[in-house]
Amino acid sequence: MPNWEEWSFVEEEEEEDAAAASKEGGEDASAATKQQGKALSPRSSWLLPCLKKLQLINCPELRVLPHQLGQQATSLKELLIRRASCLKTVEDLRFLSGFLSVYGCEDLEIVSNLPQVRELYVSCCPNLRRVEELGSLEQLWLDKDMQEISSLWASGLQEQRHQLQGDELEVCRICHQEQHLASSKKIS
Repeated sequence: MPNWEEWSFVEEEEEEDAAAASKEGGEDASAATKQQGKALSPRSSWLLPCLKKLQLINCPELRVLPHQLGQQATSLKELLIRRASCLKTVEDLRFLSGFLSVYGCEDLEIVSNLPQVRELYVSCCPNLRRVEELGSLEQLWLDKDMQEISSLWASGLQEQRHQLQGDELEVCRICHQEQHLASSKKIS
C-alpha cells in the first residue's frame, strides 16, 4: 500500500453511518445518527480484539498508527513494520506483548510506552532518538548500523530493566537485516 498515509477507524465508521442514514431517512436521519453516535460508544470500541500478528510492509507514506490499535488490539503479540519511511512514532501499544520489529523506517524518531513488549528488533532507522518505557523488555536486537544511534537510549533501557526486573537486558546484533532470527551474537 505505497500511497497509504493515514489509518483511522472512526472516520470511516462515521461516513458509513451517515451514508446509511441518508439512504434510509434523508438529512434528518443523518443528523440524528450523528448525535446518537456521540452519545453511544463507537463501533471501533470492539474492533481488533483477536488480532495477534500485524505486518505493515511497504507503506512509505504512512505517517501515524491509529490510537485504537493501542487501545483495542488486546491480543496483539507481534508487530512488524517494514519500509514505513514517514512513520515518526510507535507508541502507546499497551497490549503488544511479544515483539516489535521495525526496519527501514527512516523518519522514525520515537518508540515509547510499550509496557509488555519482550523483544525489540531495530534496523535501518537512522533517526531513532528516543526509546523508552519498555518495562518488560528482555532482548534488544540491533543492526550493526544502529549501534551508534542506539547509544542515545540503550543505556536507559538497560537501567530500566535492572531496576524493574533485577537483571540485565540482553542486547544482540542482527547479522542479516531481513532475517532477524538468523545468526546473531550478544553485544557486550
